[in-house]
Amino acid sequence: MAQYISSTTPNNGTAFINGNIYTVNPTQPRASGFIVSPSGVFTHIGNTEEILPEAQKQHLVVVDLQGKFTMPGIHDAHMHLLYSGLALTSEANIGMNTTHSNIAKKVKEGSCACHYVNAYQDWVLASAYNAAGFPDMKADRKYLDSLYPSQPVVVRGGAGHAMLLNTAALRLAGYDIQNEPDVPGAFFGRREDGSLTGELAENAMIKAALSIPFPSQAHIKRVLKYAIRAAHRAGVTSLQEASGNTMLLHALNEIEKEGGLNMDIHTHIIYGPEWVAHEKKESLHKLIDAAESFNSRHLNTRFVKIILDGVPLPPLFTHCGLDESGHPEKEKIQVEDVLAAVDRYDERGMTVKIHCTGHGSTRIALDAIETARKKNPGGPRHEIAHCSGVHDGTFVFPFISSLKHTFTRIR
Repeated sequence: MAQYISSTTPNNGTAFINGNIYTVNPTQPRASGFIVSPSGVFTHIGNTEEILPEAQKQHLVVVDLQGKFTMPGIHDAHMHLLYSGLALTSEANIGMNTTHSNIAKKVKEGSCACHYVNAYQDWVLASAYNAAGFPDMKADRKYLDSLYPSQPVVVRGGAGHAMLLNTAALRLAGYDIQNEPDVPGAFFGRREDGSLTGELAENAMIKAALSIPFPSQAHIKRVLKYAIRAAHRAGVTSLQEASGNTMLLHALNEIEKEGGLNMDIHTHIIYGPEWVAHEKKESLHKLIDAAESFNSRHLNTRFVKIILDGVPLPPLFTHCGLDESGHPEKEKIQVEDVLAAVDRYDERGMTVKIHCTGHGSTRIALDAIETARKKNPGGPRHEIAHCSGVHDGTFVFPFISSLKHTFTRIR
């Protein structure tokens, strides 16, 4: 019987030569060769003339990069790994050139081309409609009803902040098509008689998001692995998942235990609103409280995500700006208790990522961080995603050290 030889010994490493390597090390920014151990640790880096003799000495497999550019893996600070995986494999891809005259046909054709059909039971999900393709930029359910009179259909749009539902989907989700009331932080598309067009944005999507059947846990794992492979092809080796929910964390936990998680993932668990996570807030808040139990070699779960306002896109314009008096437009805010939430999780040492695209929402987020920092000077650095309401200026906030990026004066 042949003697067993472990694959983890040093001679199982790999050497790379003849590369154009950017090291991200200011003292040695360029190199042409390196050696990686079996566990993925860079043990040697230098020029080919240095690396090749060492590789021969250790009897390593040598890869000739043939002058190709090489660099360390990219950390993506804002990804939606789960929803990207679902969109790439389980939803109809209809492109961005849809119009009122072809959207239903594109959904029908795209549904037949999915990797996996019926992931959402009898619901059909598709991405993404563009309001510019509809008369007067008013997307309407009637254009979907033509081919889908009884099957529920949901088409995503508005950079993920909007949906177009057909009549069947609106009814199944519990909307009162004729008299649905407005709610804070919501956009309801309405016809001249006040009835719903089927276009929903921000908090108006909550009923729909909680009604769409979620795929099985096995499928969630499948699409996460698919999305991770896609990220790897783009050079991403670690990321911040910006829409963590219960199914995501449990799936990643299972993949990790199976030894298949080859991506460092920082999960930002949704605090609110519910439409982002497709999960009720009570469940999400319990998940945040239990986040530490999901920490592992490749999972870091000490992050919380809040969507504070919407997007500055027509015809939605759901971002929170400043009113005529210079105050934030509170009716555009989707999570009203943001100050209390930031304070609570700051005290626990959890980083909060806050989505802000308007001047008003950015101001509210900065005020929340400032309040927390005064109470807890040594707390974690928080993040503001997008922050369109910040621009170059001369005044820097006194609590700037608490922020991940340098934010300056708000208009």
